[in-house]
Amino acid sequence: MKNLIIGLILITFASCNTQKKIPTLSSMEKSKIEDIRWLLIEFDGKPIPKSVDGKVHFLLSKKDKKLIGSNACNRLMGNYNISHKFQISFSNITSTRLACNNQDWSETEFNKTLETANNFSISENKLMLNLAGKRTPLAVFIKEKEEDIVNKYWKLKKLEGKKVEMVANQEREQYFIIRDNGTIEGFAGCNSFYGNYKLEKGKSRIKFNNLLSTLRACPDVEINESKFLKVFELTDHYTINGDNLMLNIGKKAPLAEFEAIYF
Repeated sequence: MKNLIIGLILITFASCNTQKKIPTLSSMEKSKIEDIRWLLIEFDGKPIPKSVDGKVHFLLSKKDKKLIGSNACNRLMGNYNISHKFQISFSNITSTRLACNNQDWSETEFNKTLETANNFSISENKLMLNLAGKRTPLAVFIKEKEEDIVNKYWKLKKLEGKKVEMVANQEREQYFIIRDNGTIEGFAGCNSFYGNYKLEKGKSRIKFNNLLSTLRACPDVEINESKFLKVFELTDHYTINGDNLMLNIGKKAPLAEFEAIYF
């Protein structure tokens, strides 16, 4: 009888262990990684090349479990799944196929690294993607500051209060990006443009200068590029609210309104 009781106790104990749930991330813990734009700062144990600084990033969309971002030159897309505690997997990683001349950066290797990662860790505002058994993180990202104008793709929505739509034969939308190295780049409708800027973030003041553009002729694109470029010449401050940006002069109505787009 004594042996029977001991046997039943052991069976009950074993049954409890097999039914024990594997710990999973709570909604609060997931919120620390999802719906946040993460900027790459280290790759394979080394700082990323200056040529791609601020250009490699991703966001994990909680709503549809999609990864969207950029691997420097091309748009990045895929799926992700956060399963057990701090375990993550990426799948169906694809990107657009623009020809890019980055001698010191491999977008293909970055894409492969995402699919290799199987866990992550978070320390303050940094995210590390890891591979079990490997001491050094595969990649290290930093959390983008909220309501930051820098290193975002700003798509034009309104110009002088009027809604903007793409015209026939326009190859892409009008946009601009200001980098944290003091430069601006964008597309005016037919030509690309470049220049510099000076930012006083605490006062929301910004000044653009030395703007230059390519000299393509686009006779089949009916768009007034000079009107758009004039915005950057006149702007002296900005207003930002989440993913909406307004470039202003004095106390007048906004010169132009933009929306942040995450790829």
